[in-house]
Amino acid sequence: MNIGQAHRPYLGEGHCGDQSGYWSEGSRTALCIADGLGHGPEAEIAAKTALSYLEKHWNLTMKALFEGCDLALRKTRGCAMGVAIIDESRNELTFTGIGNIEARIVGSNGKALSSYPGIVGTGLRHVKSETLPFAKGDSVVLFTDGVKNRMPLSDYPMQAYREPRELAKAIIRDWGRETDDVGVIVCVREVGDD
Repeated sequence: MNIGQAHRPYLGEGHCGDQSGYWSEGSRTALCIADGLGHGPEAEIAAKTALSYLEKHWNLTMKALFEGCDLALRKTRGCAMGVAIIDESRNELTFTGIGNIEARIVGSNGKALSSYPGIVGTGLRHVKSETLPFAKGDSVVLFTDGVKNRMPLSDYPMQAYREPRELAKAIIRDWGRETDDVGVIVCVREVGDD
Protein backbone atom coordinates (compact mmCIF):
# COMPACT_ATOMS: atom_id res chain seq x y z
CA MET A 1 0.00 0.00 0.00
CA ASN A 2 1.19 3.48 -0.83
CA ILE A 3 -0.55 6.13 1.28
CA GLY A 4 -0.32 9.92 1.31
CA GLN A 5 -2.22 12.68 3.05
CA ALA A 6 -2.46 16.46 3.07
CA HIS A 7 -4.31 19.06 5.16
CA ARG A 8 -4.82 22.81 5.03
CA PRO A 9 -6.49 25.03 7.65
CA TYR A 10 -9.12 27.67 7.07
CA LEU A 11 -7.48 30.74 5.51
CA GLY A 12 -5.66 32.69 8.24
CA GLU A 13 -6.12 29.95 10.88
CA GLY A 14 -3.15 28.26 12.58
CA HIS A 15 -4.99 25.07 13.57
CA CYS A 16 -6.58 22.55 11.19
CA GLY A 17 -9.73 20.71 12.24
CA ASP A 18 -9.42 18.26 9.32
CA GLN A 19 -7.00 15.45 10.12
CA SER A 20 -6.24 11.98 8.79
CA GLY A 21 -4.29 8.89 9.73
CA TYR A 22 -3.60 5.30 8.75
CA TRP A 23 -2.48 2.08 10.40
CA SER A 24 -1.49 -1.36 9.07
CA GLU A 25 -1.07 -4.85 10.46
CA GLY A 26 -0.68 -7.99 8.37
CA SER A 27 -2.97 -7.84 5.34
CA ARG A 28 -5.21 -5.11 6.82
CA THR A 29 -4.87 -1.33 6.54
CA ALA A 30 -7.15 1.29 8.10
CA LEU A 31 -7.55 4.83 6.76
CA CYS A 32 -9.38 7.60 8.61
CA ILE A 33 -10.39 11.14 7.77
CA ALA A 34 -11.86 13.28 10.58
CA ASP A 35 -13.41 16.75 10.35
CA GLY A 36 -13.78 18.42 13.76
CA LEU A 37 -16.81 20.70 13.91
CA GLY A 38 -16.05 24.33 13.17
CA HIS A 39 -12.50 25.68 12.97
CA GLY A 40 -9.54 26.42 15.18
CA PRO A 41 -8.01 24.64 18.17
CA GLU A 42 -11.23 22.99 19.41
CA ALA A 43 -11.95 21.49 15.99
CA GLU A 44 -8.38 20.20 15.78
CA ILE A 45 -8.66 18.66 19.26
CA ALA A 46 -11.84 16.79 18.24
CA ALA A 47 -10.27 15.41 15.05
CA LYS A 48 -7.04 14.41 16.81
CA THR A 49 -8.99 12.74 19.62
CA ALA A 50 -10.79 10.61 17.02
CA LEU A 51 -7.48 9.62 15.42
CA SER A 52 -5.95 8.80 18.80
CA TYR A 53 -8.88 6.50 19.59
CA LEU A 54 -8.67 4.80 16.19
CA GLU A 55 -4.93 4.23 16.49
CA LYS A 56 -5.56 2.02 19.54
CA HIS A 57 -8.82 0.35 18.45
CA TRP A 58 -8.94 0.11 14.65
CA ASN A 59 -9.08 -3.69 14.73
CA LEU A 60 -12.59 -3.61 16.26
CA THR A 61 -15.67 -4.12 14.10
CA MET A 62 -16.81 -0.89 12.43
CA LYS A 63 -19.87 -0.69 14.70
CA ALA A 64 -17.78 -1.09 17.87
CA LEU A 65 -15.12 1.28 16.52
CA PHE A 66 -17.59 4.10 15.82
CA GLU A 67 -19.50 3.55 19.06
CA GLY A 68 -16.27 3.68 21.08
CA CYS A 69 -15.05 6.75 19.22
CA ASP A 70 -18.43 8.40 19.80
CA LEU A 71 -17.94 7.97 23.57
CA ALA A 72 -14.31 9.16 23.40
CA LEU A 73 -15.44 12.38 21.68
CA ARG A 74 -18.26 13.28 24.10
CA LYS A 75 -16.21 16.05 25.78
CA THR A 76 -15.18 17.57 22.43
CA ARG A 77 -17.11 19.35 19.69
CA GLY A 78 -17.42 16.04 17.84
CA CYS A 79 -16.55 15.39 14.24
CA ALA A 80 -17.57 13.96 10.91
CA MET A 81 -15.52 10.85 10.23
CA GLY A 82 -14.87 8.26 7.55
CA VAL A 83 -13.01 4.99 8.00
CA ALA A 84 -11.94 2.58 5.27
CA ILE A 85 -10.54 -0.85 6.15
CA ILE A 86 -8.70 -2.57 3.31
CA ASP A 87 -8.21 -6.33 3.58
CA GLU A 88 -5.69 -7.36 0.94
CA SER A 89 -6.15 -11.07 1.64
CA ARG A 90 -9.84 -10.75 0.72
CA ASN A 91 -9.38 -8.07 -1.97
CA GLU A 92 -12.01 -5.88 -0.37
CA LEU A 93 -12.57 -2.48 1.20
CA THR A 94 -15.13 -1.72 3.91
CA PHE A 95 -16.17 1.90 4.44
CA THR A 96 -18.21 3.66 7.10
CA GLY A 97 -18.82 7.39 7.01
CA ILE A 98 -20.70 9.65 9.42
CA GLY A 99 -21.28 13.28 8.45
CA ASN A 100 -19.88 15.31 5.54
CA ILE A 101 -17.13 12.91 4.45
CA GLU A 102 -16.67 11.52 0.97
CA ALA A 103 -14.82 8.46 -0.26
CA ARG A 104 -14.27 7.33 -3.82
CA ILE A 105 -12.75 4.16 -5.19
CA VAL A 106 -10.81 4.62 -8.42
CA GLY A 107 -10.05 1.56 -10.52
CA SER A 108 -11.78 -1.69 -11.38
CA ASN A 109 -14.79 -0.90 -9.20
CA GLY A 110 -14.90 2.91 -9.40
CA LYS A 111 -17.59 4.12 -7.03
CA ALA A 112 -18.50 6.89 -4.61
CA LEU A 113 -19.12 5.56 -1.10
CA SER A 114 -21.95 6.86 1.06
CA SER A 115 -21.75 8.62 4.41
CA TYR A 116 -24.69 8.79 6.78
CA PRO A 117 -25.98 11.85 8.65
CA GLY A 118 -24.70 12.47 12.14
CA ILE A 119 -21.81 13.70 14.27
CA VAL A 120 -19.42 11.33 16.03
CA GLY A 121 -19.42 12.43 19.68
CA THR A 122 -23.12 13.31 19.97
CA GLY A 123 -24.64 9.82 19.98
CA LEU A 124 -24.98 7.62 16.90
CA ARG A 125 -28.25 6.09 15.74
CA HIS A 126 -26.99 3.99 12.87
CA VAL A 127 -23.55 2.72 11.90
CA LYS A 128 -23.72 1.14 8.46
CA SER A 129 -20.83 -0.17 6.41
CA GLU A 130 -20.39 -0.85 2.74
CA THR A 131 -17.98 -3.54 1.49
CA LEU A 132 -16.72 -3.54 -2.09
CA PRO A 133 -14.01 -5.32 -4.09
CA PHE A 134 -10.62 -3.59 -3.92
CA ALA A 135 -8.14 -5.17 -6.32
CA LYS A 136 -4.45 -4.63 -6.94
CA GLY A 137 -4.09 -1.40 -8.89
CA ASP A 138 -7.16 0.19 -7.26
CA SER A 139 -7.04 3.42 -5.23
CA VAL A 140 -9.29 5.07 -2.68
CA VAL A 141 -9.54 8.77 -1.82
CA LEU A 142 -11.20 10.01 1.38
CA PHE A 143 -11.81 13.74 1.82
CA THR A 144 -13.66 16.25 3.97
CA ASP A 145 -16.25 18.80 2.89
CA GLY A 146 -13.43 21.32 2.53
CA VAL A 147 -13.05 19.83 -0.96
CA LYS A 148 -15.69 21.11 -3.37
CA ASN A 149 -18.12 18.27 -4.00
CA ARG A 150 -18.01 18.54 -7.77
CA MET A 151 -14.31 17.64 -7.84
CA PRO A 152 -13.75 15.40 -10.90
CA LEU A 153 -11.39 12.75 -9.57
CA SER A 154 -11.04 11.41 -13.12
CA ASP A 155 -8.97 14.54 -13.89
CA TYR A 156 -6.25 13.13 -11.61
CA PRO A 157 -4.92 9.90 -13.10
CA MET A 158 -3.13 8.05 -10.29
CA GLN A 159 -0.25 7.18 -12.60
CA ALA A 160 0.52 10.88 -13.10
CA TYR A 161 1.55 11.22 -9.46
CA ARG A 162 4.65 9.52 -8.13
CA GLU A 163 3.35 9.65 -4.58
CA PRO A 164 -0.23 9.69 -3.24
CA ARG A 165 0.73 12.72 -1.12
CA GLU A 166 1.31 14.67 -4.36
CA LEU A 167 -2.21 13.79 -5.47
CA ALA A 168 -3.69 14.79 -2.08
CA LYS A 169 -1.89 18.15 -2.27
CA ALA A 170 -3.06 18.69 -5.89
CA ILE A 171 -6.69 18.04 -4.92
CA ILE A 172 -6.43 20.58 -2.08
CA ARG A 173 -4.69 23.10 -4.35
CA ASP A 174 -7.30 22.81 -7.10
CA TRP A 175 -10.52 22.06 -5.19
CA GLY A 176 -10.00 23.07 -1.55
CA ARG A 177 -12.22 25.80 -0.14
CA GLU A 178 -10.32 28.69 1.46
CA THR A 179 -13.29 29.25 3.76
CA ASP A 180 -12.96 25.82 5.39
CA ASP A 181 -10.38 23.40 6.71
CA VAL A 182 -9.61 20.66 4.21
CA GLY A 183 -8.14 17.17 4.45
CA VAL A 184 -7.45 14.40 1.92
CA ILE A 185 -5.98 10.91 2.29
CA VAL A 186 -5.13 8.74 -0.72
CA CYS A 187 -4.29 5.02 -0.73
CA VAL A 188 -2.99 3.21 -3.81
CA ARG A 189 -2.93 -0.57 -3.77
CA GLU A 190 0.03 -1.18 -6.01
CA VAL A 191 0.06 -4.07 -8.45
CA GLY A 192 2.97 -5.71 -6.60
CA ASP A 193 1.28 -5.54 -3.15
CA ASP A 194 0.86 -8.96 -1.53
